[in-house]
Amino acid sequence: MTRRIVVIGAGIAGVTTAACVSEVDGVDVVVLDRGPRGSLLGSTGLAPGLVGLFNEAPVLTKLAQASVHCYTDLSDRGLNGFDRVGGLEIATTPEGQREVERRSELTNAQGLATQVLNARQAAAAAPALVDEPRCVGAVHYPDDGVAHAGVIVAALADRAAATGAIPVQRCGFRDRRPGRTGASCTRGHRRVPHR
Repeated sequence: MTRRIVVIGAGIAGVTTAACVSEVDGVDVVVLDRGPRGSLLGSTGLAPGLVGLFNEAPVLTKLAQASVHCYTDLSDRGLNGFDRVGGLEIATTPEGQREVERRSELTNAQGLATQVLNARQAAAAAPALVDEPRCVGAVHYPDDGVAHAGVIVAALADRAAATGAIPVQRCGFRDRRPGRTGASCTRGHRRVPHR
């Protein structure tokens, strides 16, 4: 028996879901999105791309690490899905410095690297961002980086399509009955029915 899965949205979450689910035998996947391929009209296109690996909730640290592992293996047209550029938490008060050092210790306890910096070192690491006279210190997170949404989405959409997922762009969604959502989709001038 074939199962039909409809994924709504072709941002990072949607194409990741489609790429994983379309690999399962006996599953047909359709991905609906309101824009043309690669337009990133939703939250994926609005996100700045910074991926900080540490979170005080260990499960979220593991999720960030798994995401970066996936993004690092993706590329599109010679561009990487993730660049490990590092991140800084900057303190401007002694209390703030104690807090970033506390977070550094928690980060290290989860197996991630950090480096505590004084104001001079922080300013040298990011001169355009750190006002040395106002800075007390900082913590450097060398494994943090930037996720390139367009690259990630394109690579995952290609992977999903290669395993049979069908993309349908320019879909509008509206309520058809209480508690139900229907899709009105067009491809060119042809209506794509929903079930």
